[in-house]
Amino acid sequence: MRHELEIETRKEKVGSLNLYVSPDAESAAEKVAKYIDQYVVNARTQSKNILFLTSGGSAFNILNYISEDIYGPDITIGMLDERFDPTNETNQFSQLAKTTFYKRAQKAGSHFINTRTLPEESFEDFTIKFEQGLTTWSKENPSGVTITTIGMGPDGHISGIMPFPENPDFFDTLFMGEQWVVGYDATGKNPYPLRTTTTPTFLKTITHTIIYIVGAEKSEAFCNMLQAGPIAETPARLLPSLAGNMYIDTALFKNIQGCLNQY
Repeated sequence: MRHELEIETRKEKVGSLNLYVSPDAESAAEKVAKYIDQYVVNARTQSKNILFLTSGGSAFNILNYISEDIYGPDITIGMLDERFDPTNETNQFSQLAKTTFYKRAQKAGSHFINTRTLPEESFEDFTIKFEQGLTTWSKENPSGVTITTIGMGPDGHISGIMPFPENPDFFDTLFMGEQWVVGYDATGKNPYPLRTTTTPTFLKTITHTIIYIVGAEKSEAFCNMLQAGPIAETPARLLPSLAGNMYIDTALFKNIQGCLNQY
């Protein structure tokens, strides 16, 4: 399949994912938001409860474009990964709670999986709380649907799953088990070391995944994602096997056309 740059949004495939290219990061975020709106409305027509998990970082920009139509008591909102922080200054849910998106959802009666760090809470209890939030929703909503946004770092990490090319056995032991959430010390891998993250096992349970990757600085990681190799080296290699859509901007697309043509 030939991939050539176009100014207008276009659609291709990356594994199981539909790939959409937008002119810039803002228009990509807006397109993602419109798709989430549509997905939630469609789920409601089938009387399905919805779990929406958002990534942090640049993915928060998507929330600025979410329509007020999606809010309501049938949607539960939470984070895809977390940072353990007793001050809650860097905690992802605490950042989410500052957004207009959160305030509108709260006013409309939406539910939340609250992953703030509680006073005197241990890292282990924090991790258990996160997993229990997901498993409880799943048990209470066996016919519900889950939709998530997932970003990718320049190092190829996704969710809070950092690469460990130097120790693939440790990576497999930590991330590739049956648990939905794990906590670990990512010192040397990330500025926020105490991470609690959803795992590949959980990601595979998601009904629909939205991948949002923007910025030319992620070109090398994107190309690595398309190449065969250990997941421990580039966790983003998990993404093409997930069901859903991928949205990128032209700044990234210009640098990865060769990789896409060889894929």
